[in-house]
Amino acid sequence: PADDGPSLTDTMKFIEEKLGSIGQVNYVAYLHDDTSGKDFTPVKYGSEISTVRGSVQSCRIDYHGWNSVNGTVLQNEDLGFALKDVQEVVVKTCEQDLKELQSKAGHPEYSNRVDPPVFVIIAKQKEGGTYFYLYDESLAHRIAKALVHAVELCGGGSKEPF
Repeated sequence: PADDGPSLTDTMKFIEEKLGSIGQVNYVAYLHDDTSGKDFTPVKYGSEISTVRGSVQSCRIDYHGWNSVNGTVLQNEDLGFALKDVQEVVVKTCEQDLKELQSKAGHPEYSNRVDPPVFVIIAKQKEGGTYFYLYDESLAHRIAKALVHAVELCGGGSKEPF
């Protein structure tokens, strides 16, 4: 119910503050083929979100996203999403997320190690999703809970009964 919990204004303020406080997240992903025993060249990732703005009026989260792979900047732009379009919010380890992506791509034999451990909040939408990376698992779950609440207040979420 919309009147349970914090207001949308308070929820958006929490999301802005917490997502905006994460800073740059850097990690290395190590990939191993469990069938052949081959180790792939490690990949260095960087991710940062800044200027997070939550709009109560339009039920949107907007931010600046920056991502790099092995020192090459792949993304440096303003992004955002409508909360009503979010169907689900999940928290995973980066290792879990990579394993699922590789299995879907036909490589269930690949295993991953991410150093240092990184957590990802995924705001799943019909077409893809929005990813936020951070080091702190507890904070990831708090932000995810706030995002779920904001999604519900904005009329989003899965419409499936189960």
